[in-house]
Amino acid sequence: MEVKINDLEFELSKMKTAQDANITELEKYKLFYQEELEAKRSLSSELNDTKKRLAAVSKDLRREKKLKRSLLSALTVRPVPEVPCCGNPENNLVLNRDLVVKENLVIPVSGAQQSNNSMDEYLTKVSAIFFFFP
Repeated sequence: MEVKINDLEFELSKMKTAQDANITELEKYKLFYQEELEAKRSLSSELNDTKKRLAAVSKDLRREKKLKRSLLSALTVRPVPEVPCCGNPENNLVLNRDLVVKENLVIPVSGAQQSNNSMDEYLTKVSAIFFFFP
């Protein structure tokens, strides 16, 4: 009988040790879970901020595209001004110096394709010239 009690006490001791190990492991996993939860919250917040910035940049891009389209349509819809030397011979516009453009026109001569920025600059200069001749 005493041997049986010793065996049961030994089994109880082993179970308590295993239970302590399980509790320790459980605490470790709780810590990991808390760290993961905090990382998830942080990444979620960062993702939301990035989405807001993307929405703002997309809105600006749409606005710029709309402005560019309206500028291009204004250029294509606007009538071509009458060149003074080819106009009505009785109209003496050649001698009228107020209508002469006083800045140098930049005409690209290279065969290479221009970048979008230089094309935008060129279109802006051309549109400025058209605005001087209604």
